[in-house]
Amino acid sequence: MAVDSVIGDGGGFRPHSHRAHQLTWAIDGSFSIGAGGATWLVSARVGLWVPAGFVHDVVAEGQAFMRSLYSGLTPAR
Repeated sequence: MAVDSVIGDGGGFRPHSHRAHQLTWAIDGSFSIGAGGATWLVSARVGLWVPAGFVHDVVAEGQAFMRSLYSGLTPAR
């Protein structure tokens, strides 16, 4: 399943997890994903694999167009 999200500057998603694995990247702009005390910057050149059950948050750096692919299950938000 593919999911697209437009995230405004400083917007994003509070800490959450998914029942499915997630591969995510930015079609436009960039965003950070934070988990376990670490932060990753995600852009059009950098994708991030988020394992199922891994609690993480998302914060846009400016406006970002985020695309995510999930492994067969409907993601929980």
